[in-house]
Amino acid sequence: MDSERISPPLPAPDSPERGTAFIRPLLAYAAAALCDESAAYSAVSEAVISAAEKQASASASEREAGALKALLRLCAARSAETAPAWQEDSALAPTARLPFQSRSDLALMLSELPSETVSAASGIPEQELSDRCDKAMRQLRFLQHGQAPDIPAMKRALHGSPQLNERADALSAEILKKLEARQKDVPAAEKTAGKIHRITRSTAAPESPKHRTVRVPLWAVICGAAVFCGLTAALAFAVFRKPAQPAQPGPPPESESDMPAPEYIRQVAEQRAPALAEAQDTVLKEAGMQPEDVIFLSTKLSSDNRSPRYTVVFLDQNGKQYEYITEGGRVILQSTSETDDIPNTAGWHSREELRLLAMESADLETAVFTKEKLGTDGDIYYYKFEFTGDGSREYSANYDVRTASLLRYSVKDADPPDDASLIPQETAKMKALARAGDLKPDQVVFTKEKQEGTVWMIAFTLDDGTQYTVELNARTGMANAVDVRPVSADTSQLIGTLAARDMALRRAGLPETVSARFTKAKIDRSGGVYVYEFEFQTANEEYEVTLNASTGEMLKYRIWML
Repeated sequence: MDSERISPPLPAPDSPERGTAFIRPLLAYAAAALCDESAAYSAVSEAVISAAEKQASASASEREAGALKALLRLCAARSAETAPAWQEDSALAPTARLPFQSRSDLALMLSELPSETVSAASGIPEQELSDRCDKAMRQLRFLQHGQAPDIPAMKRALHGSPQLNERADALSAEILKKLEARQKDVPAAEKTAGKIHRITRSTAAPESPKHRTVRVPLWAVICGAAVFCGLTAALAFAVFRKPAQPAQPGPPPESESDMPAPEYIRQVAEQRAPALAEAQDTVLKEAGMQPEDVIFLSTKLSSDNRSPRYTVVFLDQNGKQYEYITEGGRVILQSTSETDDIPNTAGWHSREELRLLAMESADLETAVFTKEKLGTDGDIYYYKFEFTGDGSREYSANYDVRTASLLRYSVKDADPPDDASLIPQETAKMKALARAGDLKPDQVVFTKEKQEGTVWMIAFTLDDGTQYTVELNARTGMANAVDVRPVSADTSQLIGTLAARDMALRRAGLPETVSARFTKAKIDRSGGVYVYEFEFQTANEEYEVTLNASTGEMLKYRIWML
């Protein structure tokens, strides 16, 4: 971020005025990132109070970074669950169409948070933050058909909001009230803590003569002995009154029926089967290798006859790839292969740390990880984690291995589908279009309309080439995840995706009465020029058409019989 965009360091929230100054930019960031001021208030309240409790003795800058770090995670986790609430005429409305990570980068700049606080909270150097912000503005310019983003207007809309300022004042007062209540309890807590500390040191390892013994009054000894005798008598009565029942293996039947998870998931959750990390250790032991000598590419939990099975794929330092299967204590080498593509892991966060962050994003204290996979997006490597808590919901989270930032988060119900309760396909399409900005069906080319369990996957391409993939809860219609892929090119001189689609259909000789289902509609670059690539099907044929994006000239045409 540029120095002109950065405000002075935030003051510590130890007075109403300074507290409001501390809270306001956090609220501004959350509102711009989530596109919803009400959701922002909830996220900031949770993040700041959590940081204040965990870092009570920390410096002001450490508390600020801690609060922002917690807020970054909360906003990333909740972005898929929050529908944009900006008015259409708001200067901030176009930001709702950005992918969350780009919107978050832009929101950090609009919030005017200090660059050193942002860098400390995110773990990203200031120059990289500036580059990411510039990239977000380029994407926004593309989405506005070449119109430059009006940053001053966006800042005025954000910081000039009466609701934002009122909520900053209210939240600051709420936090100060809680912190003051907490401070009143400190003296008594300190006295109790001091007594416990002295007794511990006296009985374990005395450090000074005056703490070598503990004097206990005689009445305390008598009372303690009486309580001990009473408990012993009660225990003896219970044992001899009714014979002890033989221990039953595993949990009672009612607790089993309450758990919706499959049997093999329950076995891992109850530790009657190894967890994913333990399976990785078992495979490495069989291969005679150490964790620091390999890169895990993929580990997946599945079942075979209700028994947990792990498929583990990893790469050694010489570029040799191994695939193992472990099940029921057996480890089997499935295959080996060679590769020259060996990632440089210097500076990567550990998988253990990223797993904990994934659990935190889902607000889970314990989880069963069913999949862990190393992926790449350009020059960014990330680990994708799939996991569940009690089996009723399935979570997915992608974390950047270098910055530990959350790139993608989604959640879906794992209950078996009840077709009668699922929204129909046309309703799902309309809800997906609404999630992308109240679009109409004739403004896009649909490329995917698929129902998987309790999830609808809807994908479509806009006239400017932007591709959306929306994952909807098939029961409620709420968006679980939204993936946006804008085109990094000036499309103002191109004929448009919709016109190119019509040309492709005419070339295939398909009248308007024939229904064609598109599976691909995108802008790409081939031979130094931009092209439209289409793939579509009818009841009996499958077509592949490529057109020059500027002239509409046919460059490729293929047809197959189905």
